Amino acid sequence: YKGAAVDIKLVGRELGVRYVLEGSVRKAGRKVRIVGQLIDAVSGAHVWADRFDGSLEDIFELQDNLTTSVVGAIVPKLEQVEIDRAKRKPIQNLDAYDSILRGMDCLQTAGDREKDDEALRFFYRAIELDPQSASAYGWAASRYHVRKMNGWIVDKEREFAEARRLIECAIKFGQDDAVALSRVAFALSFIFLNMSRPLRWLIALLP
Repeated sequence: YKGAAVDIKLVGRELGVRYVLEGSVRKAGRKVRIVGQLIDAVSGAHVWADRFDGSLEDIFELQDNLTTSVVGAIVPKLEQVEIDRAKRKPIQNLDAYDSILRGMDCLQTAGDREKDDEALRFFYRAIELDPQSASAYGWAASRYHVRKMNGWIVDKEREFAEARRLIECAIKFGQDDAVALSRVAFALSFIFLNMSRPLRWLIALLP
């Protein structure tokens, strides 16, 4: 996009990102000034902006300092923006949400198989009430990695196939749902990533 007038919203869609960091560089002698700004690619709103001054004597050190400064400044701001966005996101089905909370409450007792089974029933109930609840799919998938970790798997082929289905649904409905994707990550780590078969099916799901 260098040297072209672009629409940030279009850039966001083309790159498949929610936020775009753009900036400019100006040089005077051996000094350089870099101006950066973070933009919400969905709304076009400015989230953060700052400038950085440095010397060209050691361009690599300047690059490292710039990266550290930008990340250190952006991450806290970005986290707050995402929290605010999540708060504004409407809950589609309160009964499904209640079932998820009940399932999460069952997990307060770690290593209790009966409680884990009860939690899984609540997560499936949430899916029944809201078939597009990414969080419900993610939490349900996570119970299968716990089952494998604790040696609770009874029918490996069937249960792993179900875990795969839940993971696919969580990714399908929750590509912007941090909770769902974090649960999926746990499930993948403990169930599939140590297997020899490549996860081509998962790669095909990713944006």
